[in-house]
Amino acid sequence: MHNPRNNRSVISHDKVIEKYQLGESSVKIAKQAKISPAAIFGILRRNGIEIRDKITSEKLKRKYNYDKNSQN
Repeated sequence: MHNPRNNRSVISHDKVIEKYQLGESSVKIAKQAKISPAAIFGILRRNGIEIRDKITSEKLKRKYNYDKNSQN
């Protein structure tokens, strides 16, 4: 699963995949990894990870924003 092209990301490709599969957004992961969201999608595609559709992404965004706000 791991791709040795880890040269620019500050986190491993395996960790990128794990975070995405746990529901984190590609934009948030990209900021953490210090690479572009397009690079995140490239990592996911090269490793056979299905990219979430826009509807699913929006649902997750609302869920995480709700969870974040309810902890305050």
